[in-house]
Amino acid sequence: MSRATIRPRSVLAVTFAVVGVALAFRALSRNLPASTPVEGGATASAGDPSDTATRSSNEPSWTEWYVPAAMMRFEVDPTAQTVESVASLAATRVREEAEALPQDQSVDSHRLQRLIDRFERHFRIIIAADYDGWLDQVRLLGGSPGKIGTAEVISRERFTAQADAFRLVPLSLESLRLRPLMINGRTIDYGPRPNIWGHALYRGDYGVPSDPEAASLDIYEILIPMQMRVTSGTDKPMNVGFSYFWSAERDTWVPYELQFYTDQGGQFTMFVF
Repeated sequence: MSRATIRPRSVLAVTFAVVGVALAFRALSRNLPASTPVEGGATASAGDPSDTATRSSNEPSWTEWYVPAAMMRFEVDPTAQTVESVASLAATRVREEAEALPQDQSVDSHRLQRLIDRFERHFRIIIAADYDGWLDQVRLLGGSPGKIGTAEVISRERFTAQADAFRLVPLSLESLRLRPLMINGRTIDYGPRPNIWGHALYRGDYGVPSDPEAASLDIYEILIPMQMRVTSGTDKPMNVGFSYFWSAERDTWVPYELQFYTDQGGQFTMFVF
């Protein structure tokens, strides 16, 4: 197996005009702006800065994982020949992060291995823009490979055009993080979100419960800094969060949501597979 090409890259620093948003650094990421709409069904949001005053130092914080755009360094440059090894390296980093979780957030060995396997396959499909692999994944999980709420099956050409946002983009595995979003139906409070955030639409219907709290879901998110290609044709450095929920019925982790976190603002539309 060939190894990924890993080399330092300079970060493209482009300033986008966003009302009420200031460029945030890690130490200042709790100084949050007002809400701003994001194109394509995704919603940008921000928390109330006053909330931070009541949070204790030992509570989970967004600053533990959030990497400001100006501080991002993309040491991994995937190629068509190294997609498999990049996905394998990412899976190794997920295991390392899981082993570092506090006891009350840890995942048992069976479910951890399932999470690593699911993420490695899913991540390879995404960065390779693999249409056939995507169809296989959706069908394997008992889903429908159309837009949510419709029976439409997108063509290979349409998939390839939309998946280009992720195809072989520079990324950082050194900065990969794993965190729980929900445990047994209880949402983990990380305090106010930093700056712009938005979620994209899955093209596959994976049978996500409509009420995750009532379903007592466990949801974990894997965060990776990536140099995304947005619909405007401009590269944008983002913290990309791949989240999965545990399905006891299917004995596996299922794609739940994908989030984009950026302090550069602007408008963008993403489709996630």
